[in-house]
Amino acid sequence: MSLARQLKLDHLWLIHAIFKHRQLGLAADSLSITQSAASRKLSEIERIVGEQLFERHVKGMLPTVICEALERRTHNILLDLDDLSREVDELRRGEGGVATVGSIIGATLAYVIPAIRQLKEVSPKVTVHLNVGTSFYLLRSLVEGINDFVLARLPSSIDTTDFEIYEGRSEILNVLVSENHPLAGAGEVLLDELAGYEWVVQTNREPVLEVAEYSVTASLGLRGDTIKTTSELAMLAIVGSTSAMALLSSEVTSFLTGPSVGAKFRVLRLRGPIQIPPYHLVQLKGRQLSPAGRRLKALVMGRLGISS
Repeated sequence: MSLARQLKLDHLWLIHAIFKHRQLGLAADSLSITQSAASRKLSEIERIVGEQLFERHVKGMLPTVICEALERRTHNILLDLDDLSREVDELRRGEGGVATVGSIIGATLAYVIPAIRQLKEVSPKVTVHLNVGTSFYLLRSLVEGINDFVLARLPSSIDTTDFEIYEGRSEILNVLVSENHPLAGAGEVLLDELAGYEWVVQTNREPVLEVAEYSVTASLGLRGDTIKTTSELAMLAIVGSTSAMALLSSEVTSFLTGPSVGAKFRVLRLRGPIQIPPYHLVQLKGRQLSPAGRRLKALVMGRLGISS
């Protein structure tokens, strides 16, 4: 008899839980069963499969090659079941559904928020969860099933075989200063003219942004009184009240200096642009989105100029 006919849903949940926690006790707790019950169930699964799934080790339970193959399929099955449950609930309530998207800040302002507004105009009852963070966090949350799709950069070290990737947009970094900054009224500014001014550096940014920021500030010689903060709000407050400067994506600086916000900042006009690698629209391969998720994805793709 095939595995498909013998393995049950609770078997899949246990495989997934042990694979995630690497300890039988923690896996049992996460499923609200006793450790002895989990042990018996694991023995039953291994009897059905005909192979040992985990090797007991001092560091925990290490998955075998066969277990890793099972987990890949199990992970997708459980995600699909979660999506199905959510979709059924949406239809039962007669509501517009739920969509969850993750994005870096620049793409959020330029494309995701306008797409959400467009979706809400035609489907006002749709609930949208918007998660903003670094590309590393967004890709991890995508694998974990938190986001339907994300707009993020792809590190060179990442294995892209599990993703559907749609080419996105490049970003340019701007130098943001207060309207009272000595260079605020200048025309074209050379990097050499930035020497001697203080910088505000955000310490929890993406590595690619940190490299770009460092390449600019290091070429001028970082002043010893450079301010480092994890807070974007604190960074803006410092730039707005001092002669300090900060590097931000063009989408962010356009938002801050545009008519909708009208903050008292200025963007220095540099002779050469500071361009960084592009971000992409990424979805987990084989992931079936809810109707609301599909509609939002299509709207974001349309604004990015991506053909489906």
